[in-house]
Amino acid sequence: PLLKEEILIQKSLSKSEIFFMVLPSSDTPLATFQGIFADIGHVIDITNNIDAVKDIADIMKASGICNEDCAQGPTEIIRPRTLQSEPSPWITILRRGQYGNPAAMFSDATFSEYVAGFGDENEEFWFGLQKLAKMTNSSAWELQVELVDFEENTYLAEYSSFKVEGSGENLQTHS
Repeated sequence: PLLKEEILIQKSLSKSEIFFMVLPSSDTPLATFQGIFADIGHVIDITNNIDAVKDIADIMKASGICNEDCAQGPTEIIRPRTLQSEPSPWITILRRGQYGNPAAMFSDATFSEYVAGFGDENEEFWFGLQKLAKMTNSSAWELQVELVDFEENTYLAEYSSFKVEGSGENLQTHS
């Protein structure tokens, strides 16, 4: 009870929302989590909820904490996953293909463009190092590299840990 009171005091003193991302089971159903946490924050069942991040962004926008562009990024769902989990959407951070763009689109890009991101997310694009740093700074992420060659052969590489850290010219990737 004391911790709960402290959380509620802190929430009232700052402009914030609290989210509890839960994985209910037959042993601990969603109603149990709601009974414990609903008066503190938002309880979101993430078992099969591919819209969980969108739901959070919508709550943040409605509360006035976040503006309309706070959750902008690729149209794919943004969420971490584990190799052991059920298949879930990945975030596309780089796409190359035959879209009629200049052959040197990526080789001519400046460092600033690689930091900010560039291209058309529905065609060839790079997500951006700054967005990757912001996205990967608070939880564990994985990286899956998928290469499809001109004969339609697919090659996959998965890394169990992926993170971009730093800012400006001091961005570093870790895997």
